[in-house]
Amino acid sequence: MSALRVSVRRCALALATVTVGLCTGACAESDDATAASEQAAGFNVTGRTYRLDAAIQYELPDVLREISGLTLANGTDLYGHDDEQSIIYQIDYRGGRILRRFALEGGLRADFEGIAWLAGRLYLTTSAGQLFEFHPGAANAVVPYQVHTSGLDCEVEGLTGSSGQTGLIAACKNRPGGKKALHLHDWRPGSAEWSEAPAIRIRRSQFDAAFARLNRDRPEKFQPTAITTTPEGHLLMIAGPQKVLLEFTAEGVPLAAAL
Repeated sequence: MSALRVSVRRCALALATVTVGLCTGACAESDDATAASEQAAGFNVTGRTYRLDAAIQYELPDVLREISGLTLANGTDLYGHDDEQSIIYQIDYRGGRILRRFALEGGLRADFEGIAWLAGRLYLTTSAGQLFEFHPGAANAVVPYQVHTSGLDCEVEGLTGSSGQTGLIAACKNRPGGKKALHLHDWRPGSAEWSEAPAIRIRRSQFDAAFARLNRDRPEKFQPTAITTTPEGHLLMIAGPQKVLLEFTAEGVPLAAAL
């Protein structure tokens, strides 16, 4: 199955940063032919990598022009959310049409920056790291939710389930002391707050070798925009303003970069 990259009408370049391409089985072991094609696509090949050249791209309906996050549930159900309203959309990943929509109780409004699927439930995060937990609703339903407090001292930009689906991972930007490193925090069901210390901390300089293989200088900073977990447990992150895709292991070991 091909990987999936979703672009939004009139905002393809900017809002390809809304979601990292969803890796639905296209992350395969690299052989010589695959490595050559990935290198031609601008990807630094290191072991198992994301197939940029296998992406499918389509436009979403106008109502989703402010979509701010995507997640794949059960391997088949693609959910996205509105940027400022707590409206959730199920989207046909084969063509982009809306299958249904539902909303959280109370007509919540906030700066929503990511959605993830974990253990049969959806989680929606605000930029402050406040988590809303709920079950998918029927078409046009209004669903109840639980709220989990934050405790983060950064701005969240992206949410994904962790490797093994044991918890959630949030990508941080504008974190104090974070200019030289990427910081990812984790949350596990039953926890009162996100981990105080970053679960993963990657020095930006660790990507120097990856960019050297691309014959490019590493950008002065990475500003995370979206993050997802691949089937083999690697993490893919888009840094939207820098137009960079990064791949690293669940332990934070840098694997590859693409421009």
